[in-house]
Amino acid sequence: MKSSDPILQPFKIKGVEFRNRMMSTAHAPGYVEDRMPKERYRLYHLEKAKGGIGLTMFGGSCTVSVDSPSAFGQIDLSTDEALPWIKELANSVHSEGARIMCQITHLGRRTAYDVEHWLPPVSPSPVRERPHGTTPAEISRSDIDRIVKDYGDAALRCADAGLDGVELMAYGHLIDQFWTPAFNNRGDEFGGDLEGRLQFVLMVLEEVNARLGSREDFLLGIRMTGDDKLSSHLGIDGLNQDDCLKIAIRLEETKQLDFINIVGGHLTTDMGLADCIPPMGNPSAPFLNLAGKMKQALNLPVLHATRITDVATARYALSSGLVDLIGMTRGHMADPHIVRKIESGEEDRIRPCVGAGYCLDRLHAKGEALCLHNPATGREGALPHMVQPSSASKNRVVVVGAGPAGLEAARVCASRGHQVSVLEAGNEVGGQLLLASKVARRKELLSIIGWLKGECDHLGVEFTYQCFAGPSDIEQYNPDMVIIATGGLPLPLELTTGAELLTGLWDVLSGYAQPANKVLLYDDNGGHQAMSGGEYLFSNGTQTLEIVSPHRVIGREVGDVNFPHYLRGLYQHDVRLTPDWELRAVSKQPGGLEVTLWNEYSSTETKRVVDQVIVENGTMANDELYQQLLQKSKNLGEVDFEGLKANRPELLDLNAEGRYYLYRIGDAWAQRNVHAGIYDALRLLKDY
Repeated sequence: MKSSDPILQPFKIKGVEFRNRMMSTAHAPGYVEDRMPKERYRLYHLEKAKGGIGLTMFGGSCTVSVDSPSAFGQIDLSTDEALPWIKELANSVHSEGARIMCQITHLGRRTAYDVEHWLPPVSPSPVRERPHGTTPAEISRSDIDRIVKDYGDAALRCADAGLDGVELMAYGHLIDQFWTPAFNNRGDEFGGDLEGRLQFVLMVLEEVNARLGSREDFLLGIRMTGDDKLSSHLGIDGLNQDDCLKIAIRLEETKQLDFINIVGGHLTTDMGLADCIPPMGNPSAPFLNLAGKMKQALNLPVLHATRITDVATARYALSSGLVDLIGMTRGHMADPHIVRKIESGEEDRIRPCVGAGYCLDRLHAKGEALCLHNPATGREGALPHMVQPSSASKNRVVVVGAGPAGLEAARVCASRGHQVSVLEAGNEVGGQLLLASKVARRKELLSIIGWLKGECDHLGVEFTYQCFAGPSDIEQYNPDMVIIATGGLPLPLELTTGAELLTGLWDVLSGYAQPANKVLLYDDNGGHQAMSGGEYLFSNGTQTLEIVSPHRVIGREVGDVNFPHYLRGLYQHDVRLTPDWELRAVSKQPGGLEVTLWNEYSSTETKRVVDQVIVENGTMANDELYQQLLQKSKNLGEVDFEGLKANRPELLDLNAEGRYYLYRIGDAWAQRNVHAGIYDALRLLKDY
């Protein structure tokens, strides 16, 4: 019986038919090798095709010219070198029934000069780009002609490789740098009024179409903003909704485009980037209305994706006629099998995107995008998205601790077919994520726990709560495997005097301590905890807050997508941010607590008087039970590190008297993050 679900309806543009309306838009996950989309890149997109997606776009700003170097792990399409890799990628995706397209661009000023060939970036006018610090050279007419030809060459390479289409990027890049009056103050035919500012893109369209010829099975589209917000947010001469609509109509009139992909906002500042790719704590589908307005005014098919994190919103966007294809790009990083689960009636088992922004923060900081709670994404060659049952005998597994690492361990073992019991000291699952989600901005983290617990329930995992497990509690199960996932405890901060006067951030978030009026929050950890904790304090009575850290920036581990949103919230309350100072001592004084801070660079001290000193100092492993169980374990608690590194650990038999294999994971091993704990569990147990 044919489904009536709007997501599952086919859609056709020219001679290209999509099996459904779900897509993943172009992005740069950082999986390139030598700027080529090799095996890791291919397997990442192949998994989405296996998962039933209608269209996966790749590239995320594939660069077409030598003077558009990689700023965030883009594919180089300026030569034929990428052709065999793209052909293999296209063939793989097509073999699973999905369509695949590529985004091509010249970054213009949105890159750095001191990478690759050390050539100066070019832009319509020499206006500095703030995030990369680039002051571009003013583009010459010969540069324009060269780059236009490069666009045609790159598009033809994509067609020759067997792709279904290309998308021109006009979103913070060279094409729309010509469009935006603030960045184009030229006096020639490429500046001035709107028609002049559109000359470059019109030349690109003509060149690409001339090179492609009349192809019914190859599409050409453009990705552009529906309102760049520059005028309203920064007070500079940008493109509002009316301007963007005029541009879209003018491009449609050329009859040289097959679709238009609408986004919103700008990439001119750190805050602008964070608003364009909003993480948790922000509204769902913030720019869907912009796409809908374009859809009403245009005849071209309209595509859209920005923080569409759930199937219900995607379904609404399609059924309401706001768009023709809807993207859940980060959603497919969390679960590449969204469509297959919809088709099989298991929509409730879709692993949710929680908007943590870890994918992008990790990309910008470490060069690869990883999902906070799906470690298989980007590791498809070594880790499964769907854990398969074991063909060997079924074993008895005891997991101690029901935080994210423990729940993942239980899920994986139960998926393998083992009998699993989870012993939890508290009265609910969640671990430290229960504390993190006390902050309104981070409440969506609970969805990680909700999904893991739901999977465990589906698989028949047994839970026992309020169980402070000791060795005898473990041994009564006669286990074959024991996983210690007891998490961490707050790491004490050592002071010269006054440590007993400190209040832990955990105590505040858990409700054991109430926030005072005037607070100094000391952060020697550098993660999300202190910055999000600052927001919690303001929402629970604190009037004056100073965040102090010995690091050279506050929140040094918080990435580009999240950091601006924290700053926006904290600055609304006039927070004082003080990096480079170490907390040395606290003492009681008639007016409150006197705080002594020391600066390593100047070797000087300064004083503060506050009502309360709250400390975030990270965690130490809560591994007492693990230590108690070591001598009765077969492996003496040891890990096959070489195997673990390769995601294929072997069981170690080191103790002939041992009764079970014993491992610790997550913060019970050492303080790390949610991704590390879940990754521990999956790679350790996927083959057990």
